[in-house]
Amino acid sequence: MTKLLLDTNVLINLVRGNKVADAIKSYIGEKDNPQFFISVVTIAEVKS
Repeated sequence: MTKLLLDTNVLINLVRGNKVADAIKSYIGEKDNPQFFISVVTIAEVKS
């Protein structure tokens, strides 16, 4: 299992669906059973 902490910039790129998002998805796809985490700070930043 791979634990991944997703920061604000990662989430923004995934929502935008740009080339960076493709690279992120590729990286995640290489991981075995990824488990995702988002910090409280990132949640607050996304809401603002």
